[in-house]
Amino acid sequence: GSVAYALQKLISVYYASSGAPIETFNIDINKTNGFDGSAIDIFSVYCMDTENLTFYSSGSEVNRNEKIEYISDYEVAQKYLTVCGLEVNGAEPIDGNNCSFCKKCLRTIFSLYVINKLEVFDNVFDVQKFYKNKSKYIGKLIAGDHKYFTAVSIKYAKKNKIKIPISSYLRAYLIYKPINFFRKKLKKSLFLRKIYYRFNLDYKLDGYRGSNYDHYKNKIK
Repeated sequence: GSVAYALQKLISVYYASSGAPIETFNIDINKTNGFDGSAIDIFSVYCMDTENLTFYSSGSEVNRNEKIEYISDYEVAQKYLTVCGLEVNGAEPIDGNNCSFCKKCLRTIFSLYVINKLEVFDNVFDVQKFYKNKSKYIGKLIAGDHKYFTAVSIKYAKKNKIKIPISSYLRAYLIYKPINFFRKKLKKSLFLRKIYYRFNLDYKLDGYRGSNYDHYKNKIK
């Protein structure tokens, strides 16, 4: 939205891609399978309108995978698609278009993988890295908060006869779900945060240091 505001002398209408399909709409975001406010953006995006600029929520009639499938044959997308959230969210800078291991990258990579389109996106994603760590990465997605996105991708995998490794489910339920549980329960403990960052557990678990570190770094010295 801020980009549209900065350019509102040049444009009058901005189509914002919906964060979630209309079928998941619910005012109570605790019931939207881990979505944030994007679950209600078909309603809330109009609050961003100005006298000169109108916002429309676009694409809520389809889910995330259907959107990715729609653009997957476009050469422009294959060369320049950028979905990575690391730098946007204040994490450390990355090289190239996408880190290929943050949550946003992995969701997109997995979506492309289950429709047999991942290889044609090797200009923007580290495809070999995904295959090398496939079991681990899919396990992280299964254990993650955005259950709806992963569930839809798994349906596509079954439809296209792509097998999800059993080891991904084992990793999800025996490793990553317990880790996520304790992260949420213990995240306010400065003592545990200090250990967490001192031993670089964020790098070892996720591969990067996220923006939460800036919030805690002065408290844990």
